[in-house]
Amino acid sequence: MPIPPITEKDAIKIAANYYNLTTEAKKLGGDIDRNFLLTLKTDRSQSYTLKIHSLDTKREEIEFQNAALQYLKDFEGVPRIIPNRDGKTIFTISYKGDEYLVRMLSYLEGTLLENIIPKPPNLLRGLGAYIAKLDLALTDFEHHATRQENTHWDLSLAPLAIEPRLGFIATPKRRELASRVLERFKRRVIPVLPDLHKQVIHNDANTQNLLTQDGLISGIFDFGDLCYAPRIHEVAICAAYALLNEENP
Repeated sequence: MPIPPITEKDAIKIAANYYNLTTEAKKLGGDIDRNFLLTLKTDRSQSYTLKIHSLDTKREEIEFQNAALQYLKDFEGVPRIIPNRDGKTIFTISYKGDEYLVRMLSYLEGTLLENIIPKPPNLLRGLGAYIAKLDLALTDFEHHATRQENTHWDLSLAPLAIEPRLGFIATPKRRELASRVLERFKRRVIPVLPDLHKQVIHNDANTQNLLTQDGLISGIFDFGDLCYAPRIHEVAICAAYALLNEENP
């Protein structure tokens, strides 16, 4: 499903009509959603993220994310939910015959961790500590959507996502390597999964979703891959991304 075809002019109108905000808009990146940075014209220190969700996105998924953000309202460095003028945190707009779910979050300032190369040891230690605190804060969080299977992004279900796609790896050597790693995962990891502590985790602590300020991890965003899974998965995902582009991982 393509990213919603909403323009910057459209975003400005949405901010005015639904939030009573006079803003400037700048398009942000996104894999499936259309995201905008909105900056108040009257106070450029006030910024927001406007999210227009893909037609494939179910309302329940966004409610899950919002519930987690609300649960983390006292946790430093996560986006805050901004209700519209009617008090709604999620609402629908019509655009060229389609209905899109919309919401607004506070905008987090900082430098993407991805842009810090190399990453000093103190920063990586701080990353581990920050993610640990995040998961501790989420330990008791529950939502009716938490137990739904997420085949593509739950590491516990990796064989279901990877095995059917092994044939798309063009290089035989790489394909054989991926197959061997997958078999080792099934042999060594899957048997112990039932004994591991499970909870809701962010599940996508990659360097494009983490922010730094003054040499420290200052925030995390994009809760779109939230998942009820073994907590150790958070460590695996975070560490794997942190090692990317490092000369001596």
